[in-house]
Amino acid sequence: MTFTKLSDRTIRDGLFLILIVLSVLYGCSSRENKFVEDENRTHFFPPKVTDDISADVLFCRKISRKSGKLLGTGNIFKIKKEASLTAIVELKNRPLIQNNDLMFHLDWIDSEGKSFFLKPIIMTAKDTSTFMTSSISLDPEIRSPGTYNLRIYYFRELIAEKSFELINMLREDEDDIFAKIELGRKLNKSTNLLESVDSVFAIRRKSSVQSLITLSNLPVWDDETLTFSIEWVNPEGKTFFKKKFSVEPKTETIHLNSSVSVSPEKREPGQYQLILYHGRKQLASKRFSLYKK
Repeated sequence: MTFTKLSDRTIRDGLFLILIVLSVLYGCSSRENKFVEDENRTHFFPPKVTDDISADVLFCRKISRKSGKLLGTGNIFKIKKEASLTAIVELKNRPLIQNNDLMFHLDWIDSEGKSFFLKPIIMTAKDTSTFMTSSISLDPEIRSPGTYNLRIYYFRELIAEKSFELINMLREDEDDIFAKIELGRKLNKSTNLLESVDSVFAIRRKSSVQSLITLSNLPVWDDETLTFSIEWVNPEGKTFFKKKFSVEPKTETIHLNSSVSVSPEKREPGQYQLILYHGRKQLASKRFSLYKK
């Protein structure tokens, strides 16, 4: 007697067919016909058997790599380049069903009612997960405004669905971080205001130029640390001082400051520049002049 080793694909296909047969045997009337809306606005169809699987859905802009938190949760999202939307599906009563393989499908439906992405998920008996995830792009080249839906199928039976809305951005830069740079002789720490604001300064002993940078429209939905840097550039175009900042966007507006000496032994007359970067992207710059008094 000889035995033929089956390929991984053959095994997977066989398992999938078994699950389909089980889904037929499982029946098509294990749910109530009318949905119930929970506190997260998920429409779920209650199982007739109390301990059977149920699902709840949350949408978010991203999942924090640092904390694992869901960031930017909601039901309305902007269509934007390089943006995405992630769905987190929580399975209720999953620990009560431990000895069977489970089959799910997450079906994304566009504003015209057409399926544009179907994600199959098979949970084996050894898999104790209680969450499933799926993500889609929000790039304007493939998405249009309207009401979309995510449908959750369990053994090909609809058990839950949730809608969300995609909207156009009013301006391409409306989600960008805005920066304003001011220069002066002195920063009043109690009021956080600059004194003697100007763009022309005299070179003199024990004197300095102080910068105040106001950052606004920070992504408060994100708990990732934002990195900024300031470069002071001399008339020859060389950076003579650099300062880095790490910021957690807890408020939409924050202030950064930095200063450099303009003593005659350190500076020559000419046009200087202060440049602000977010990562490697230049956000803003400010030119100023130094002269000998």
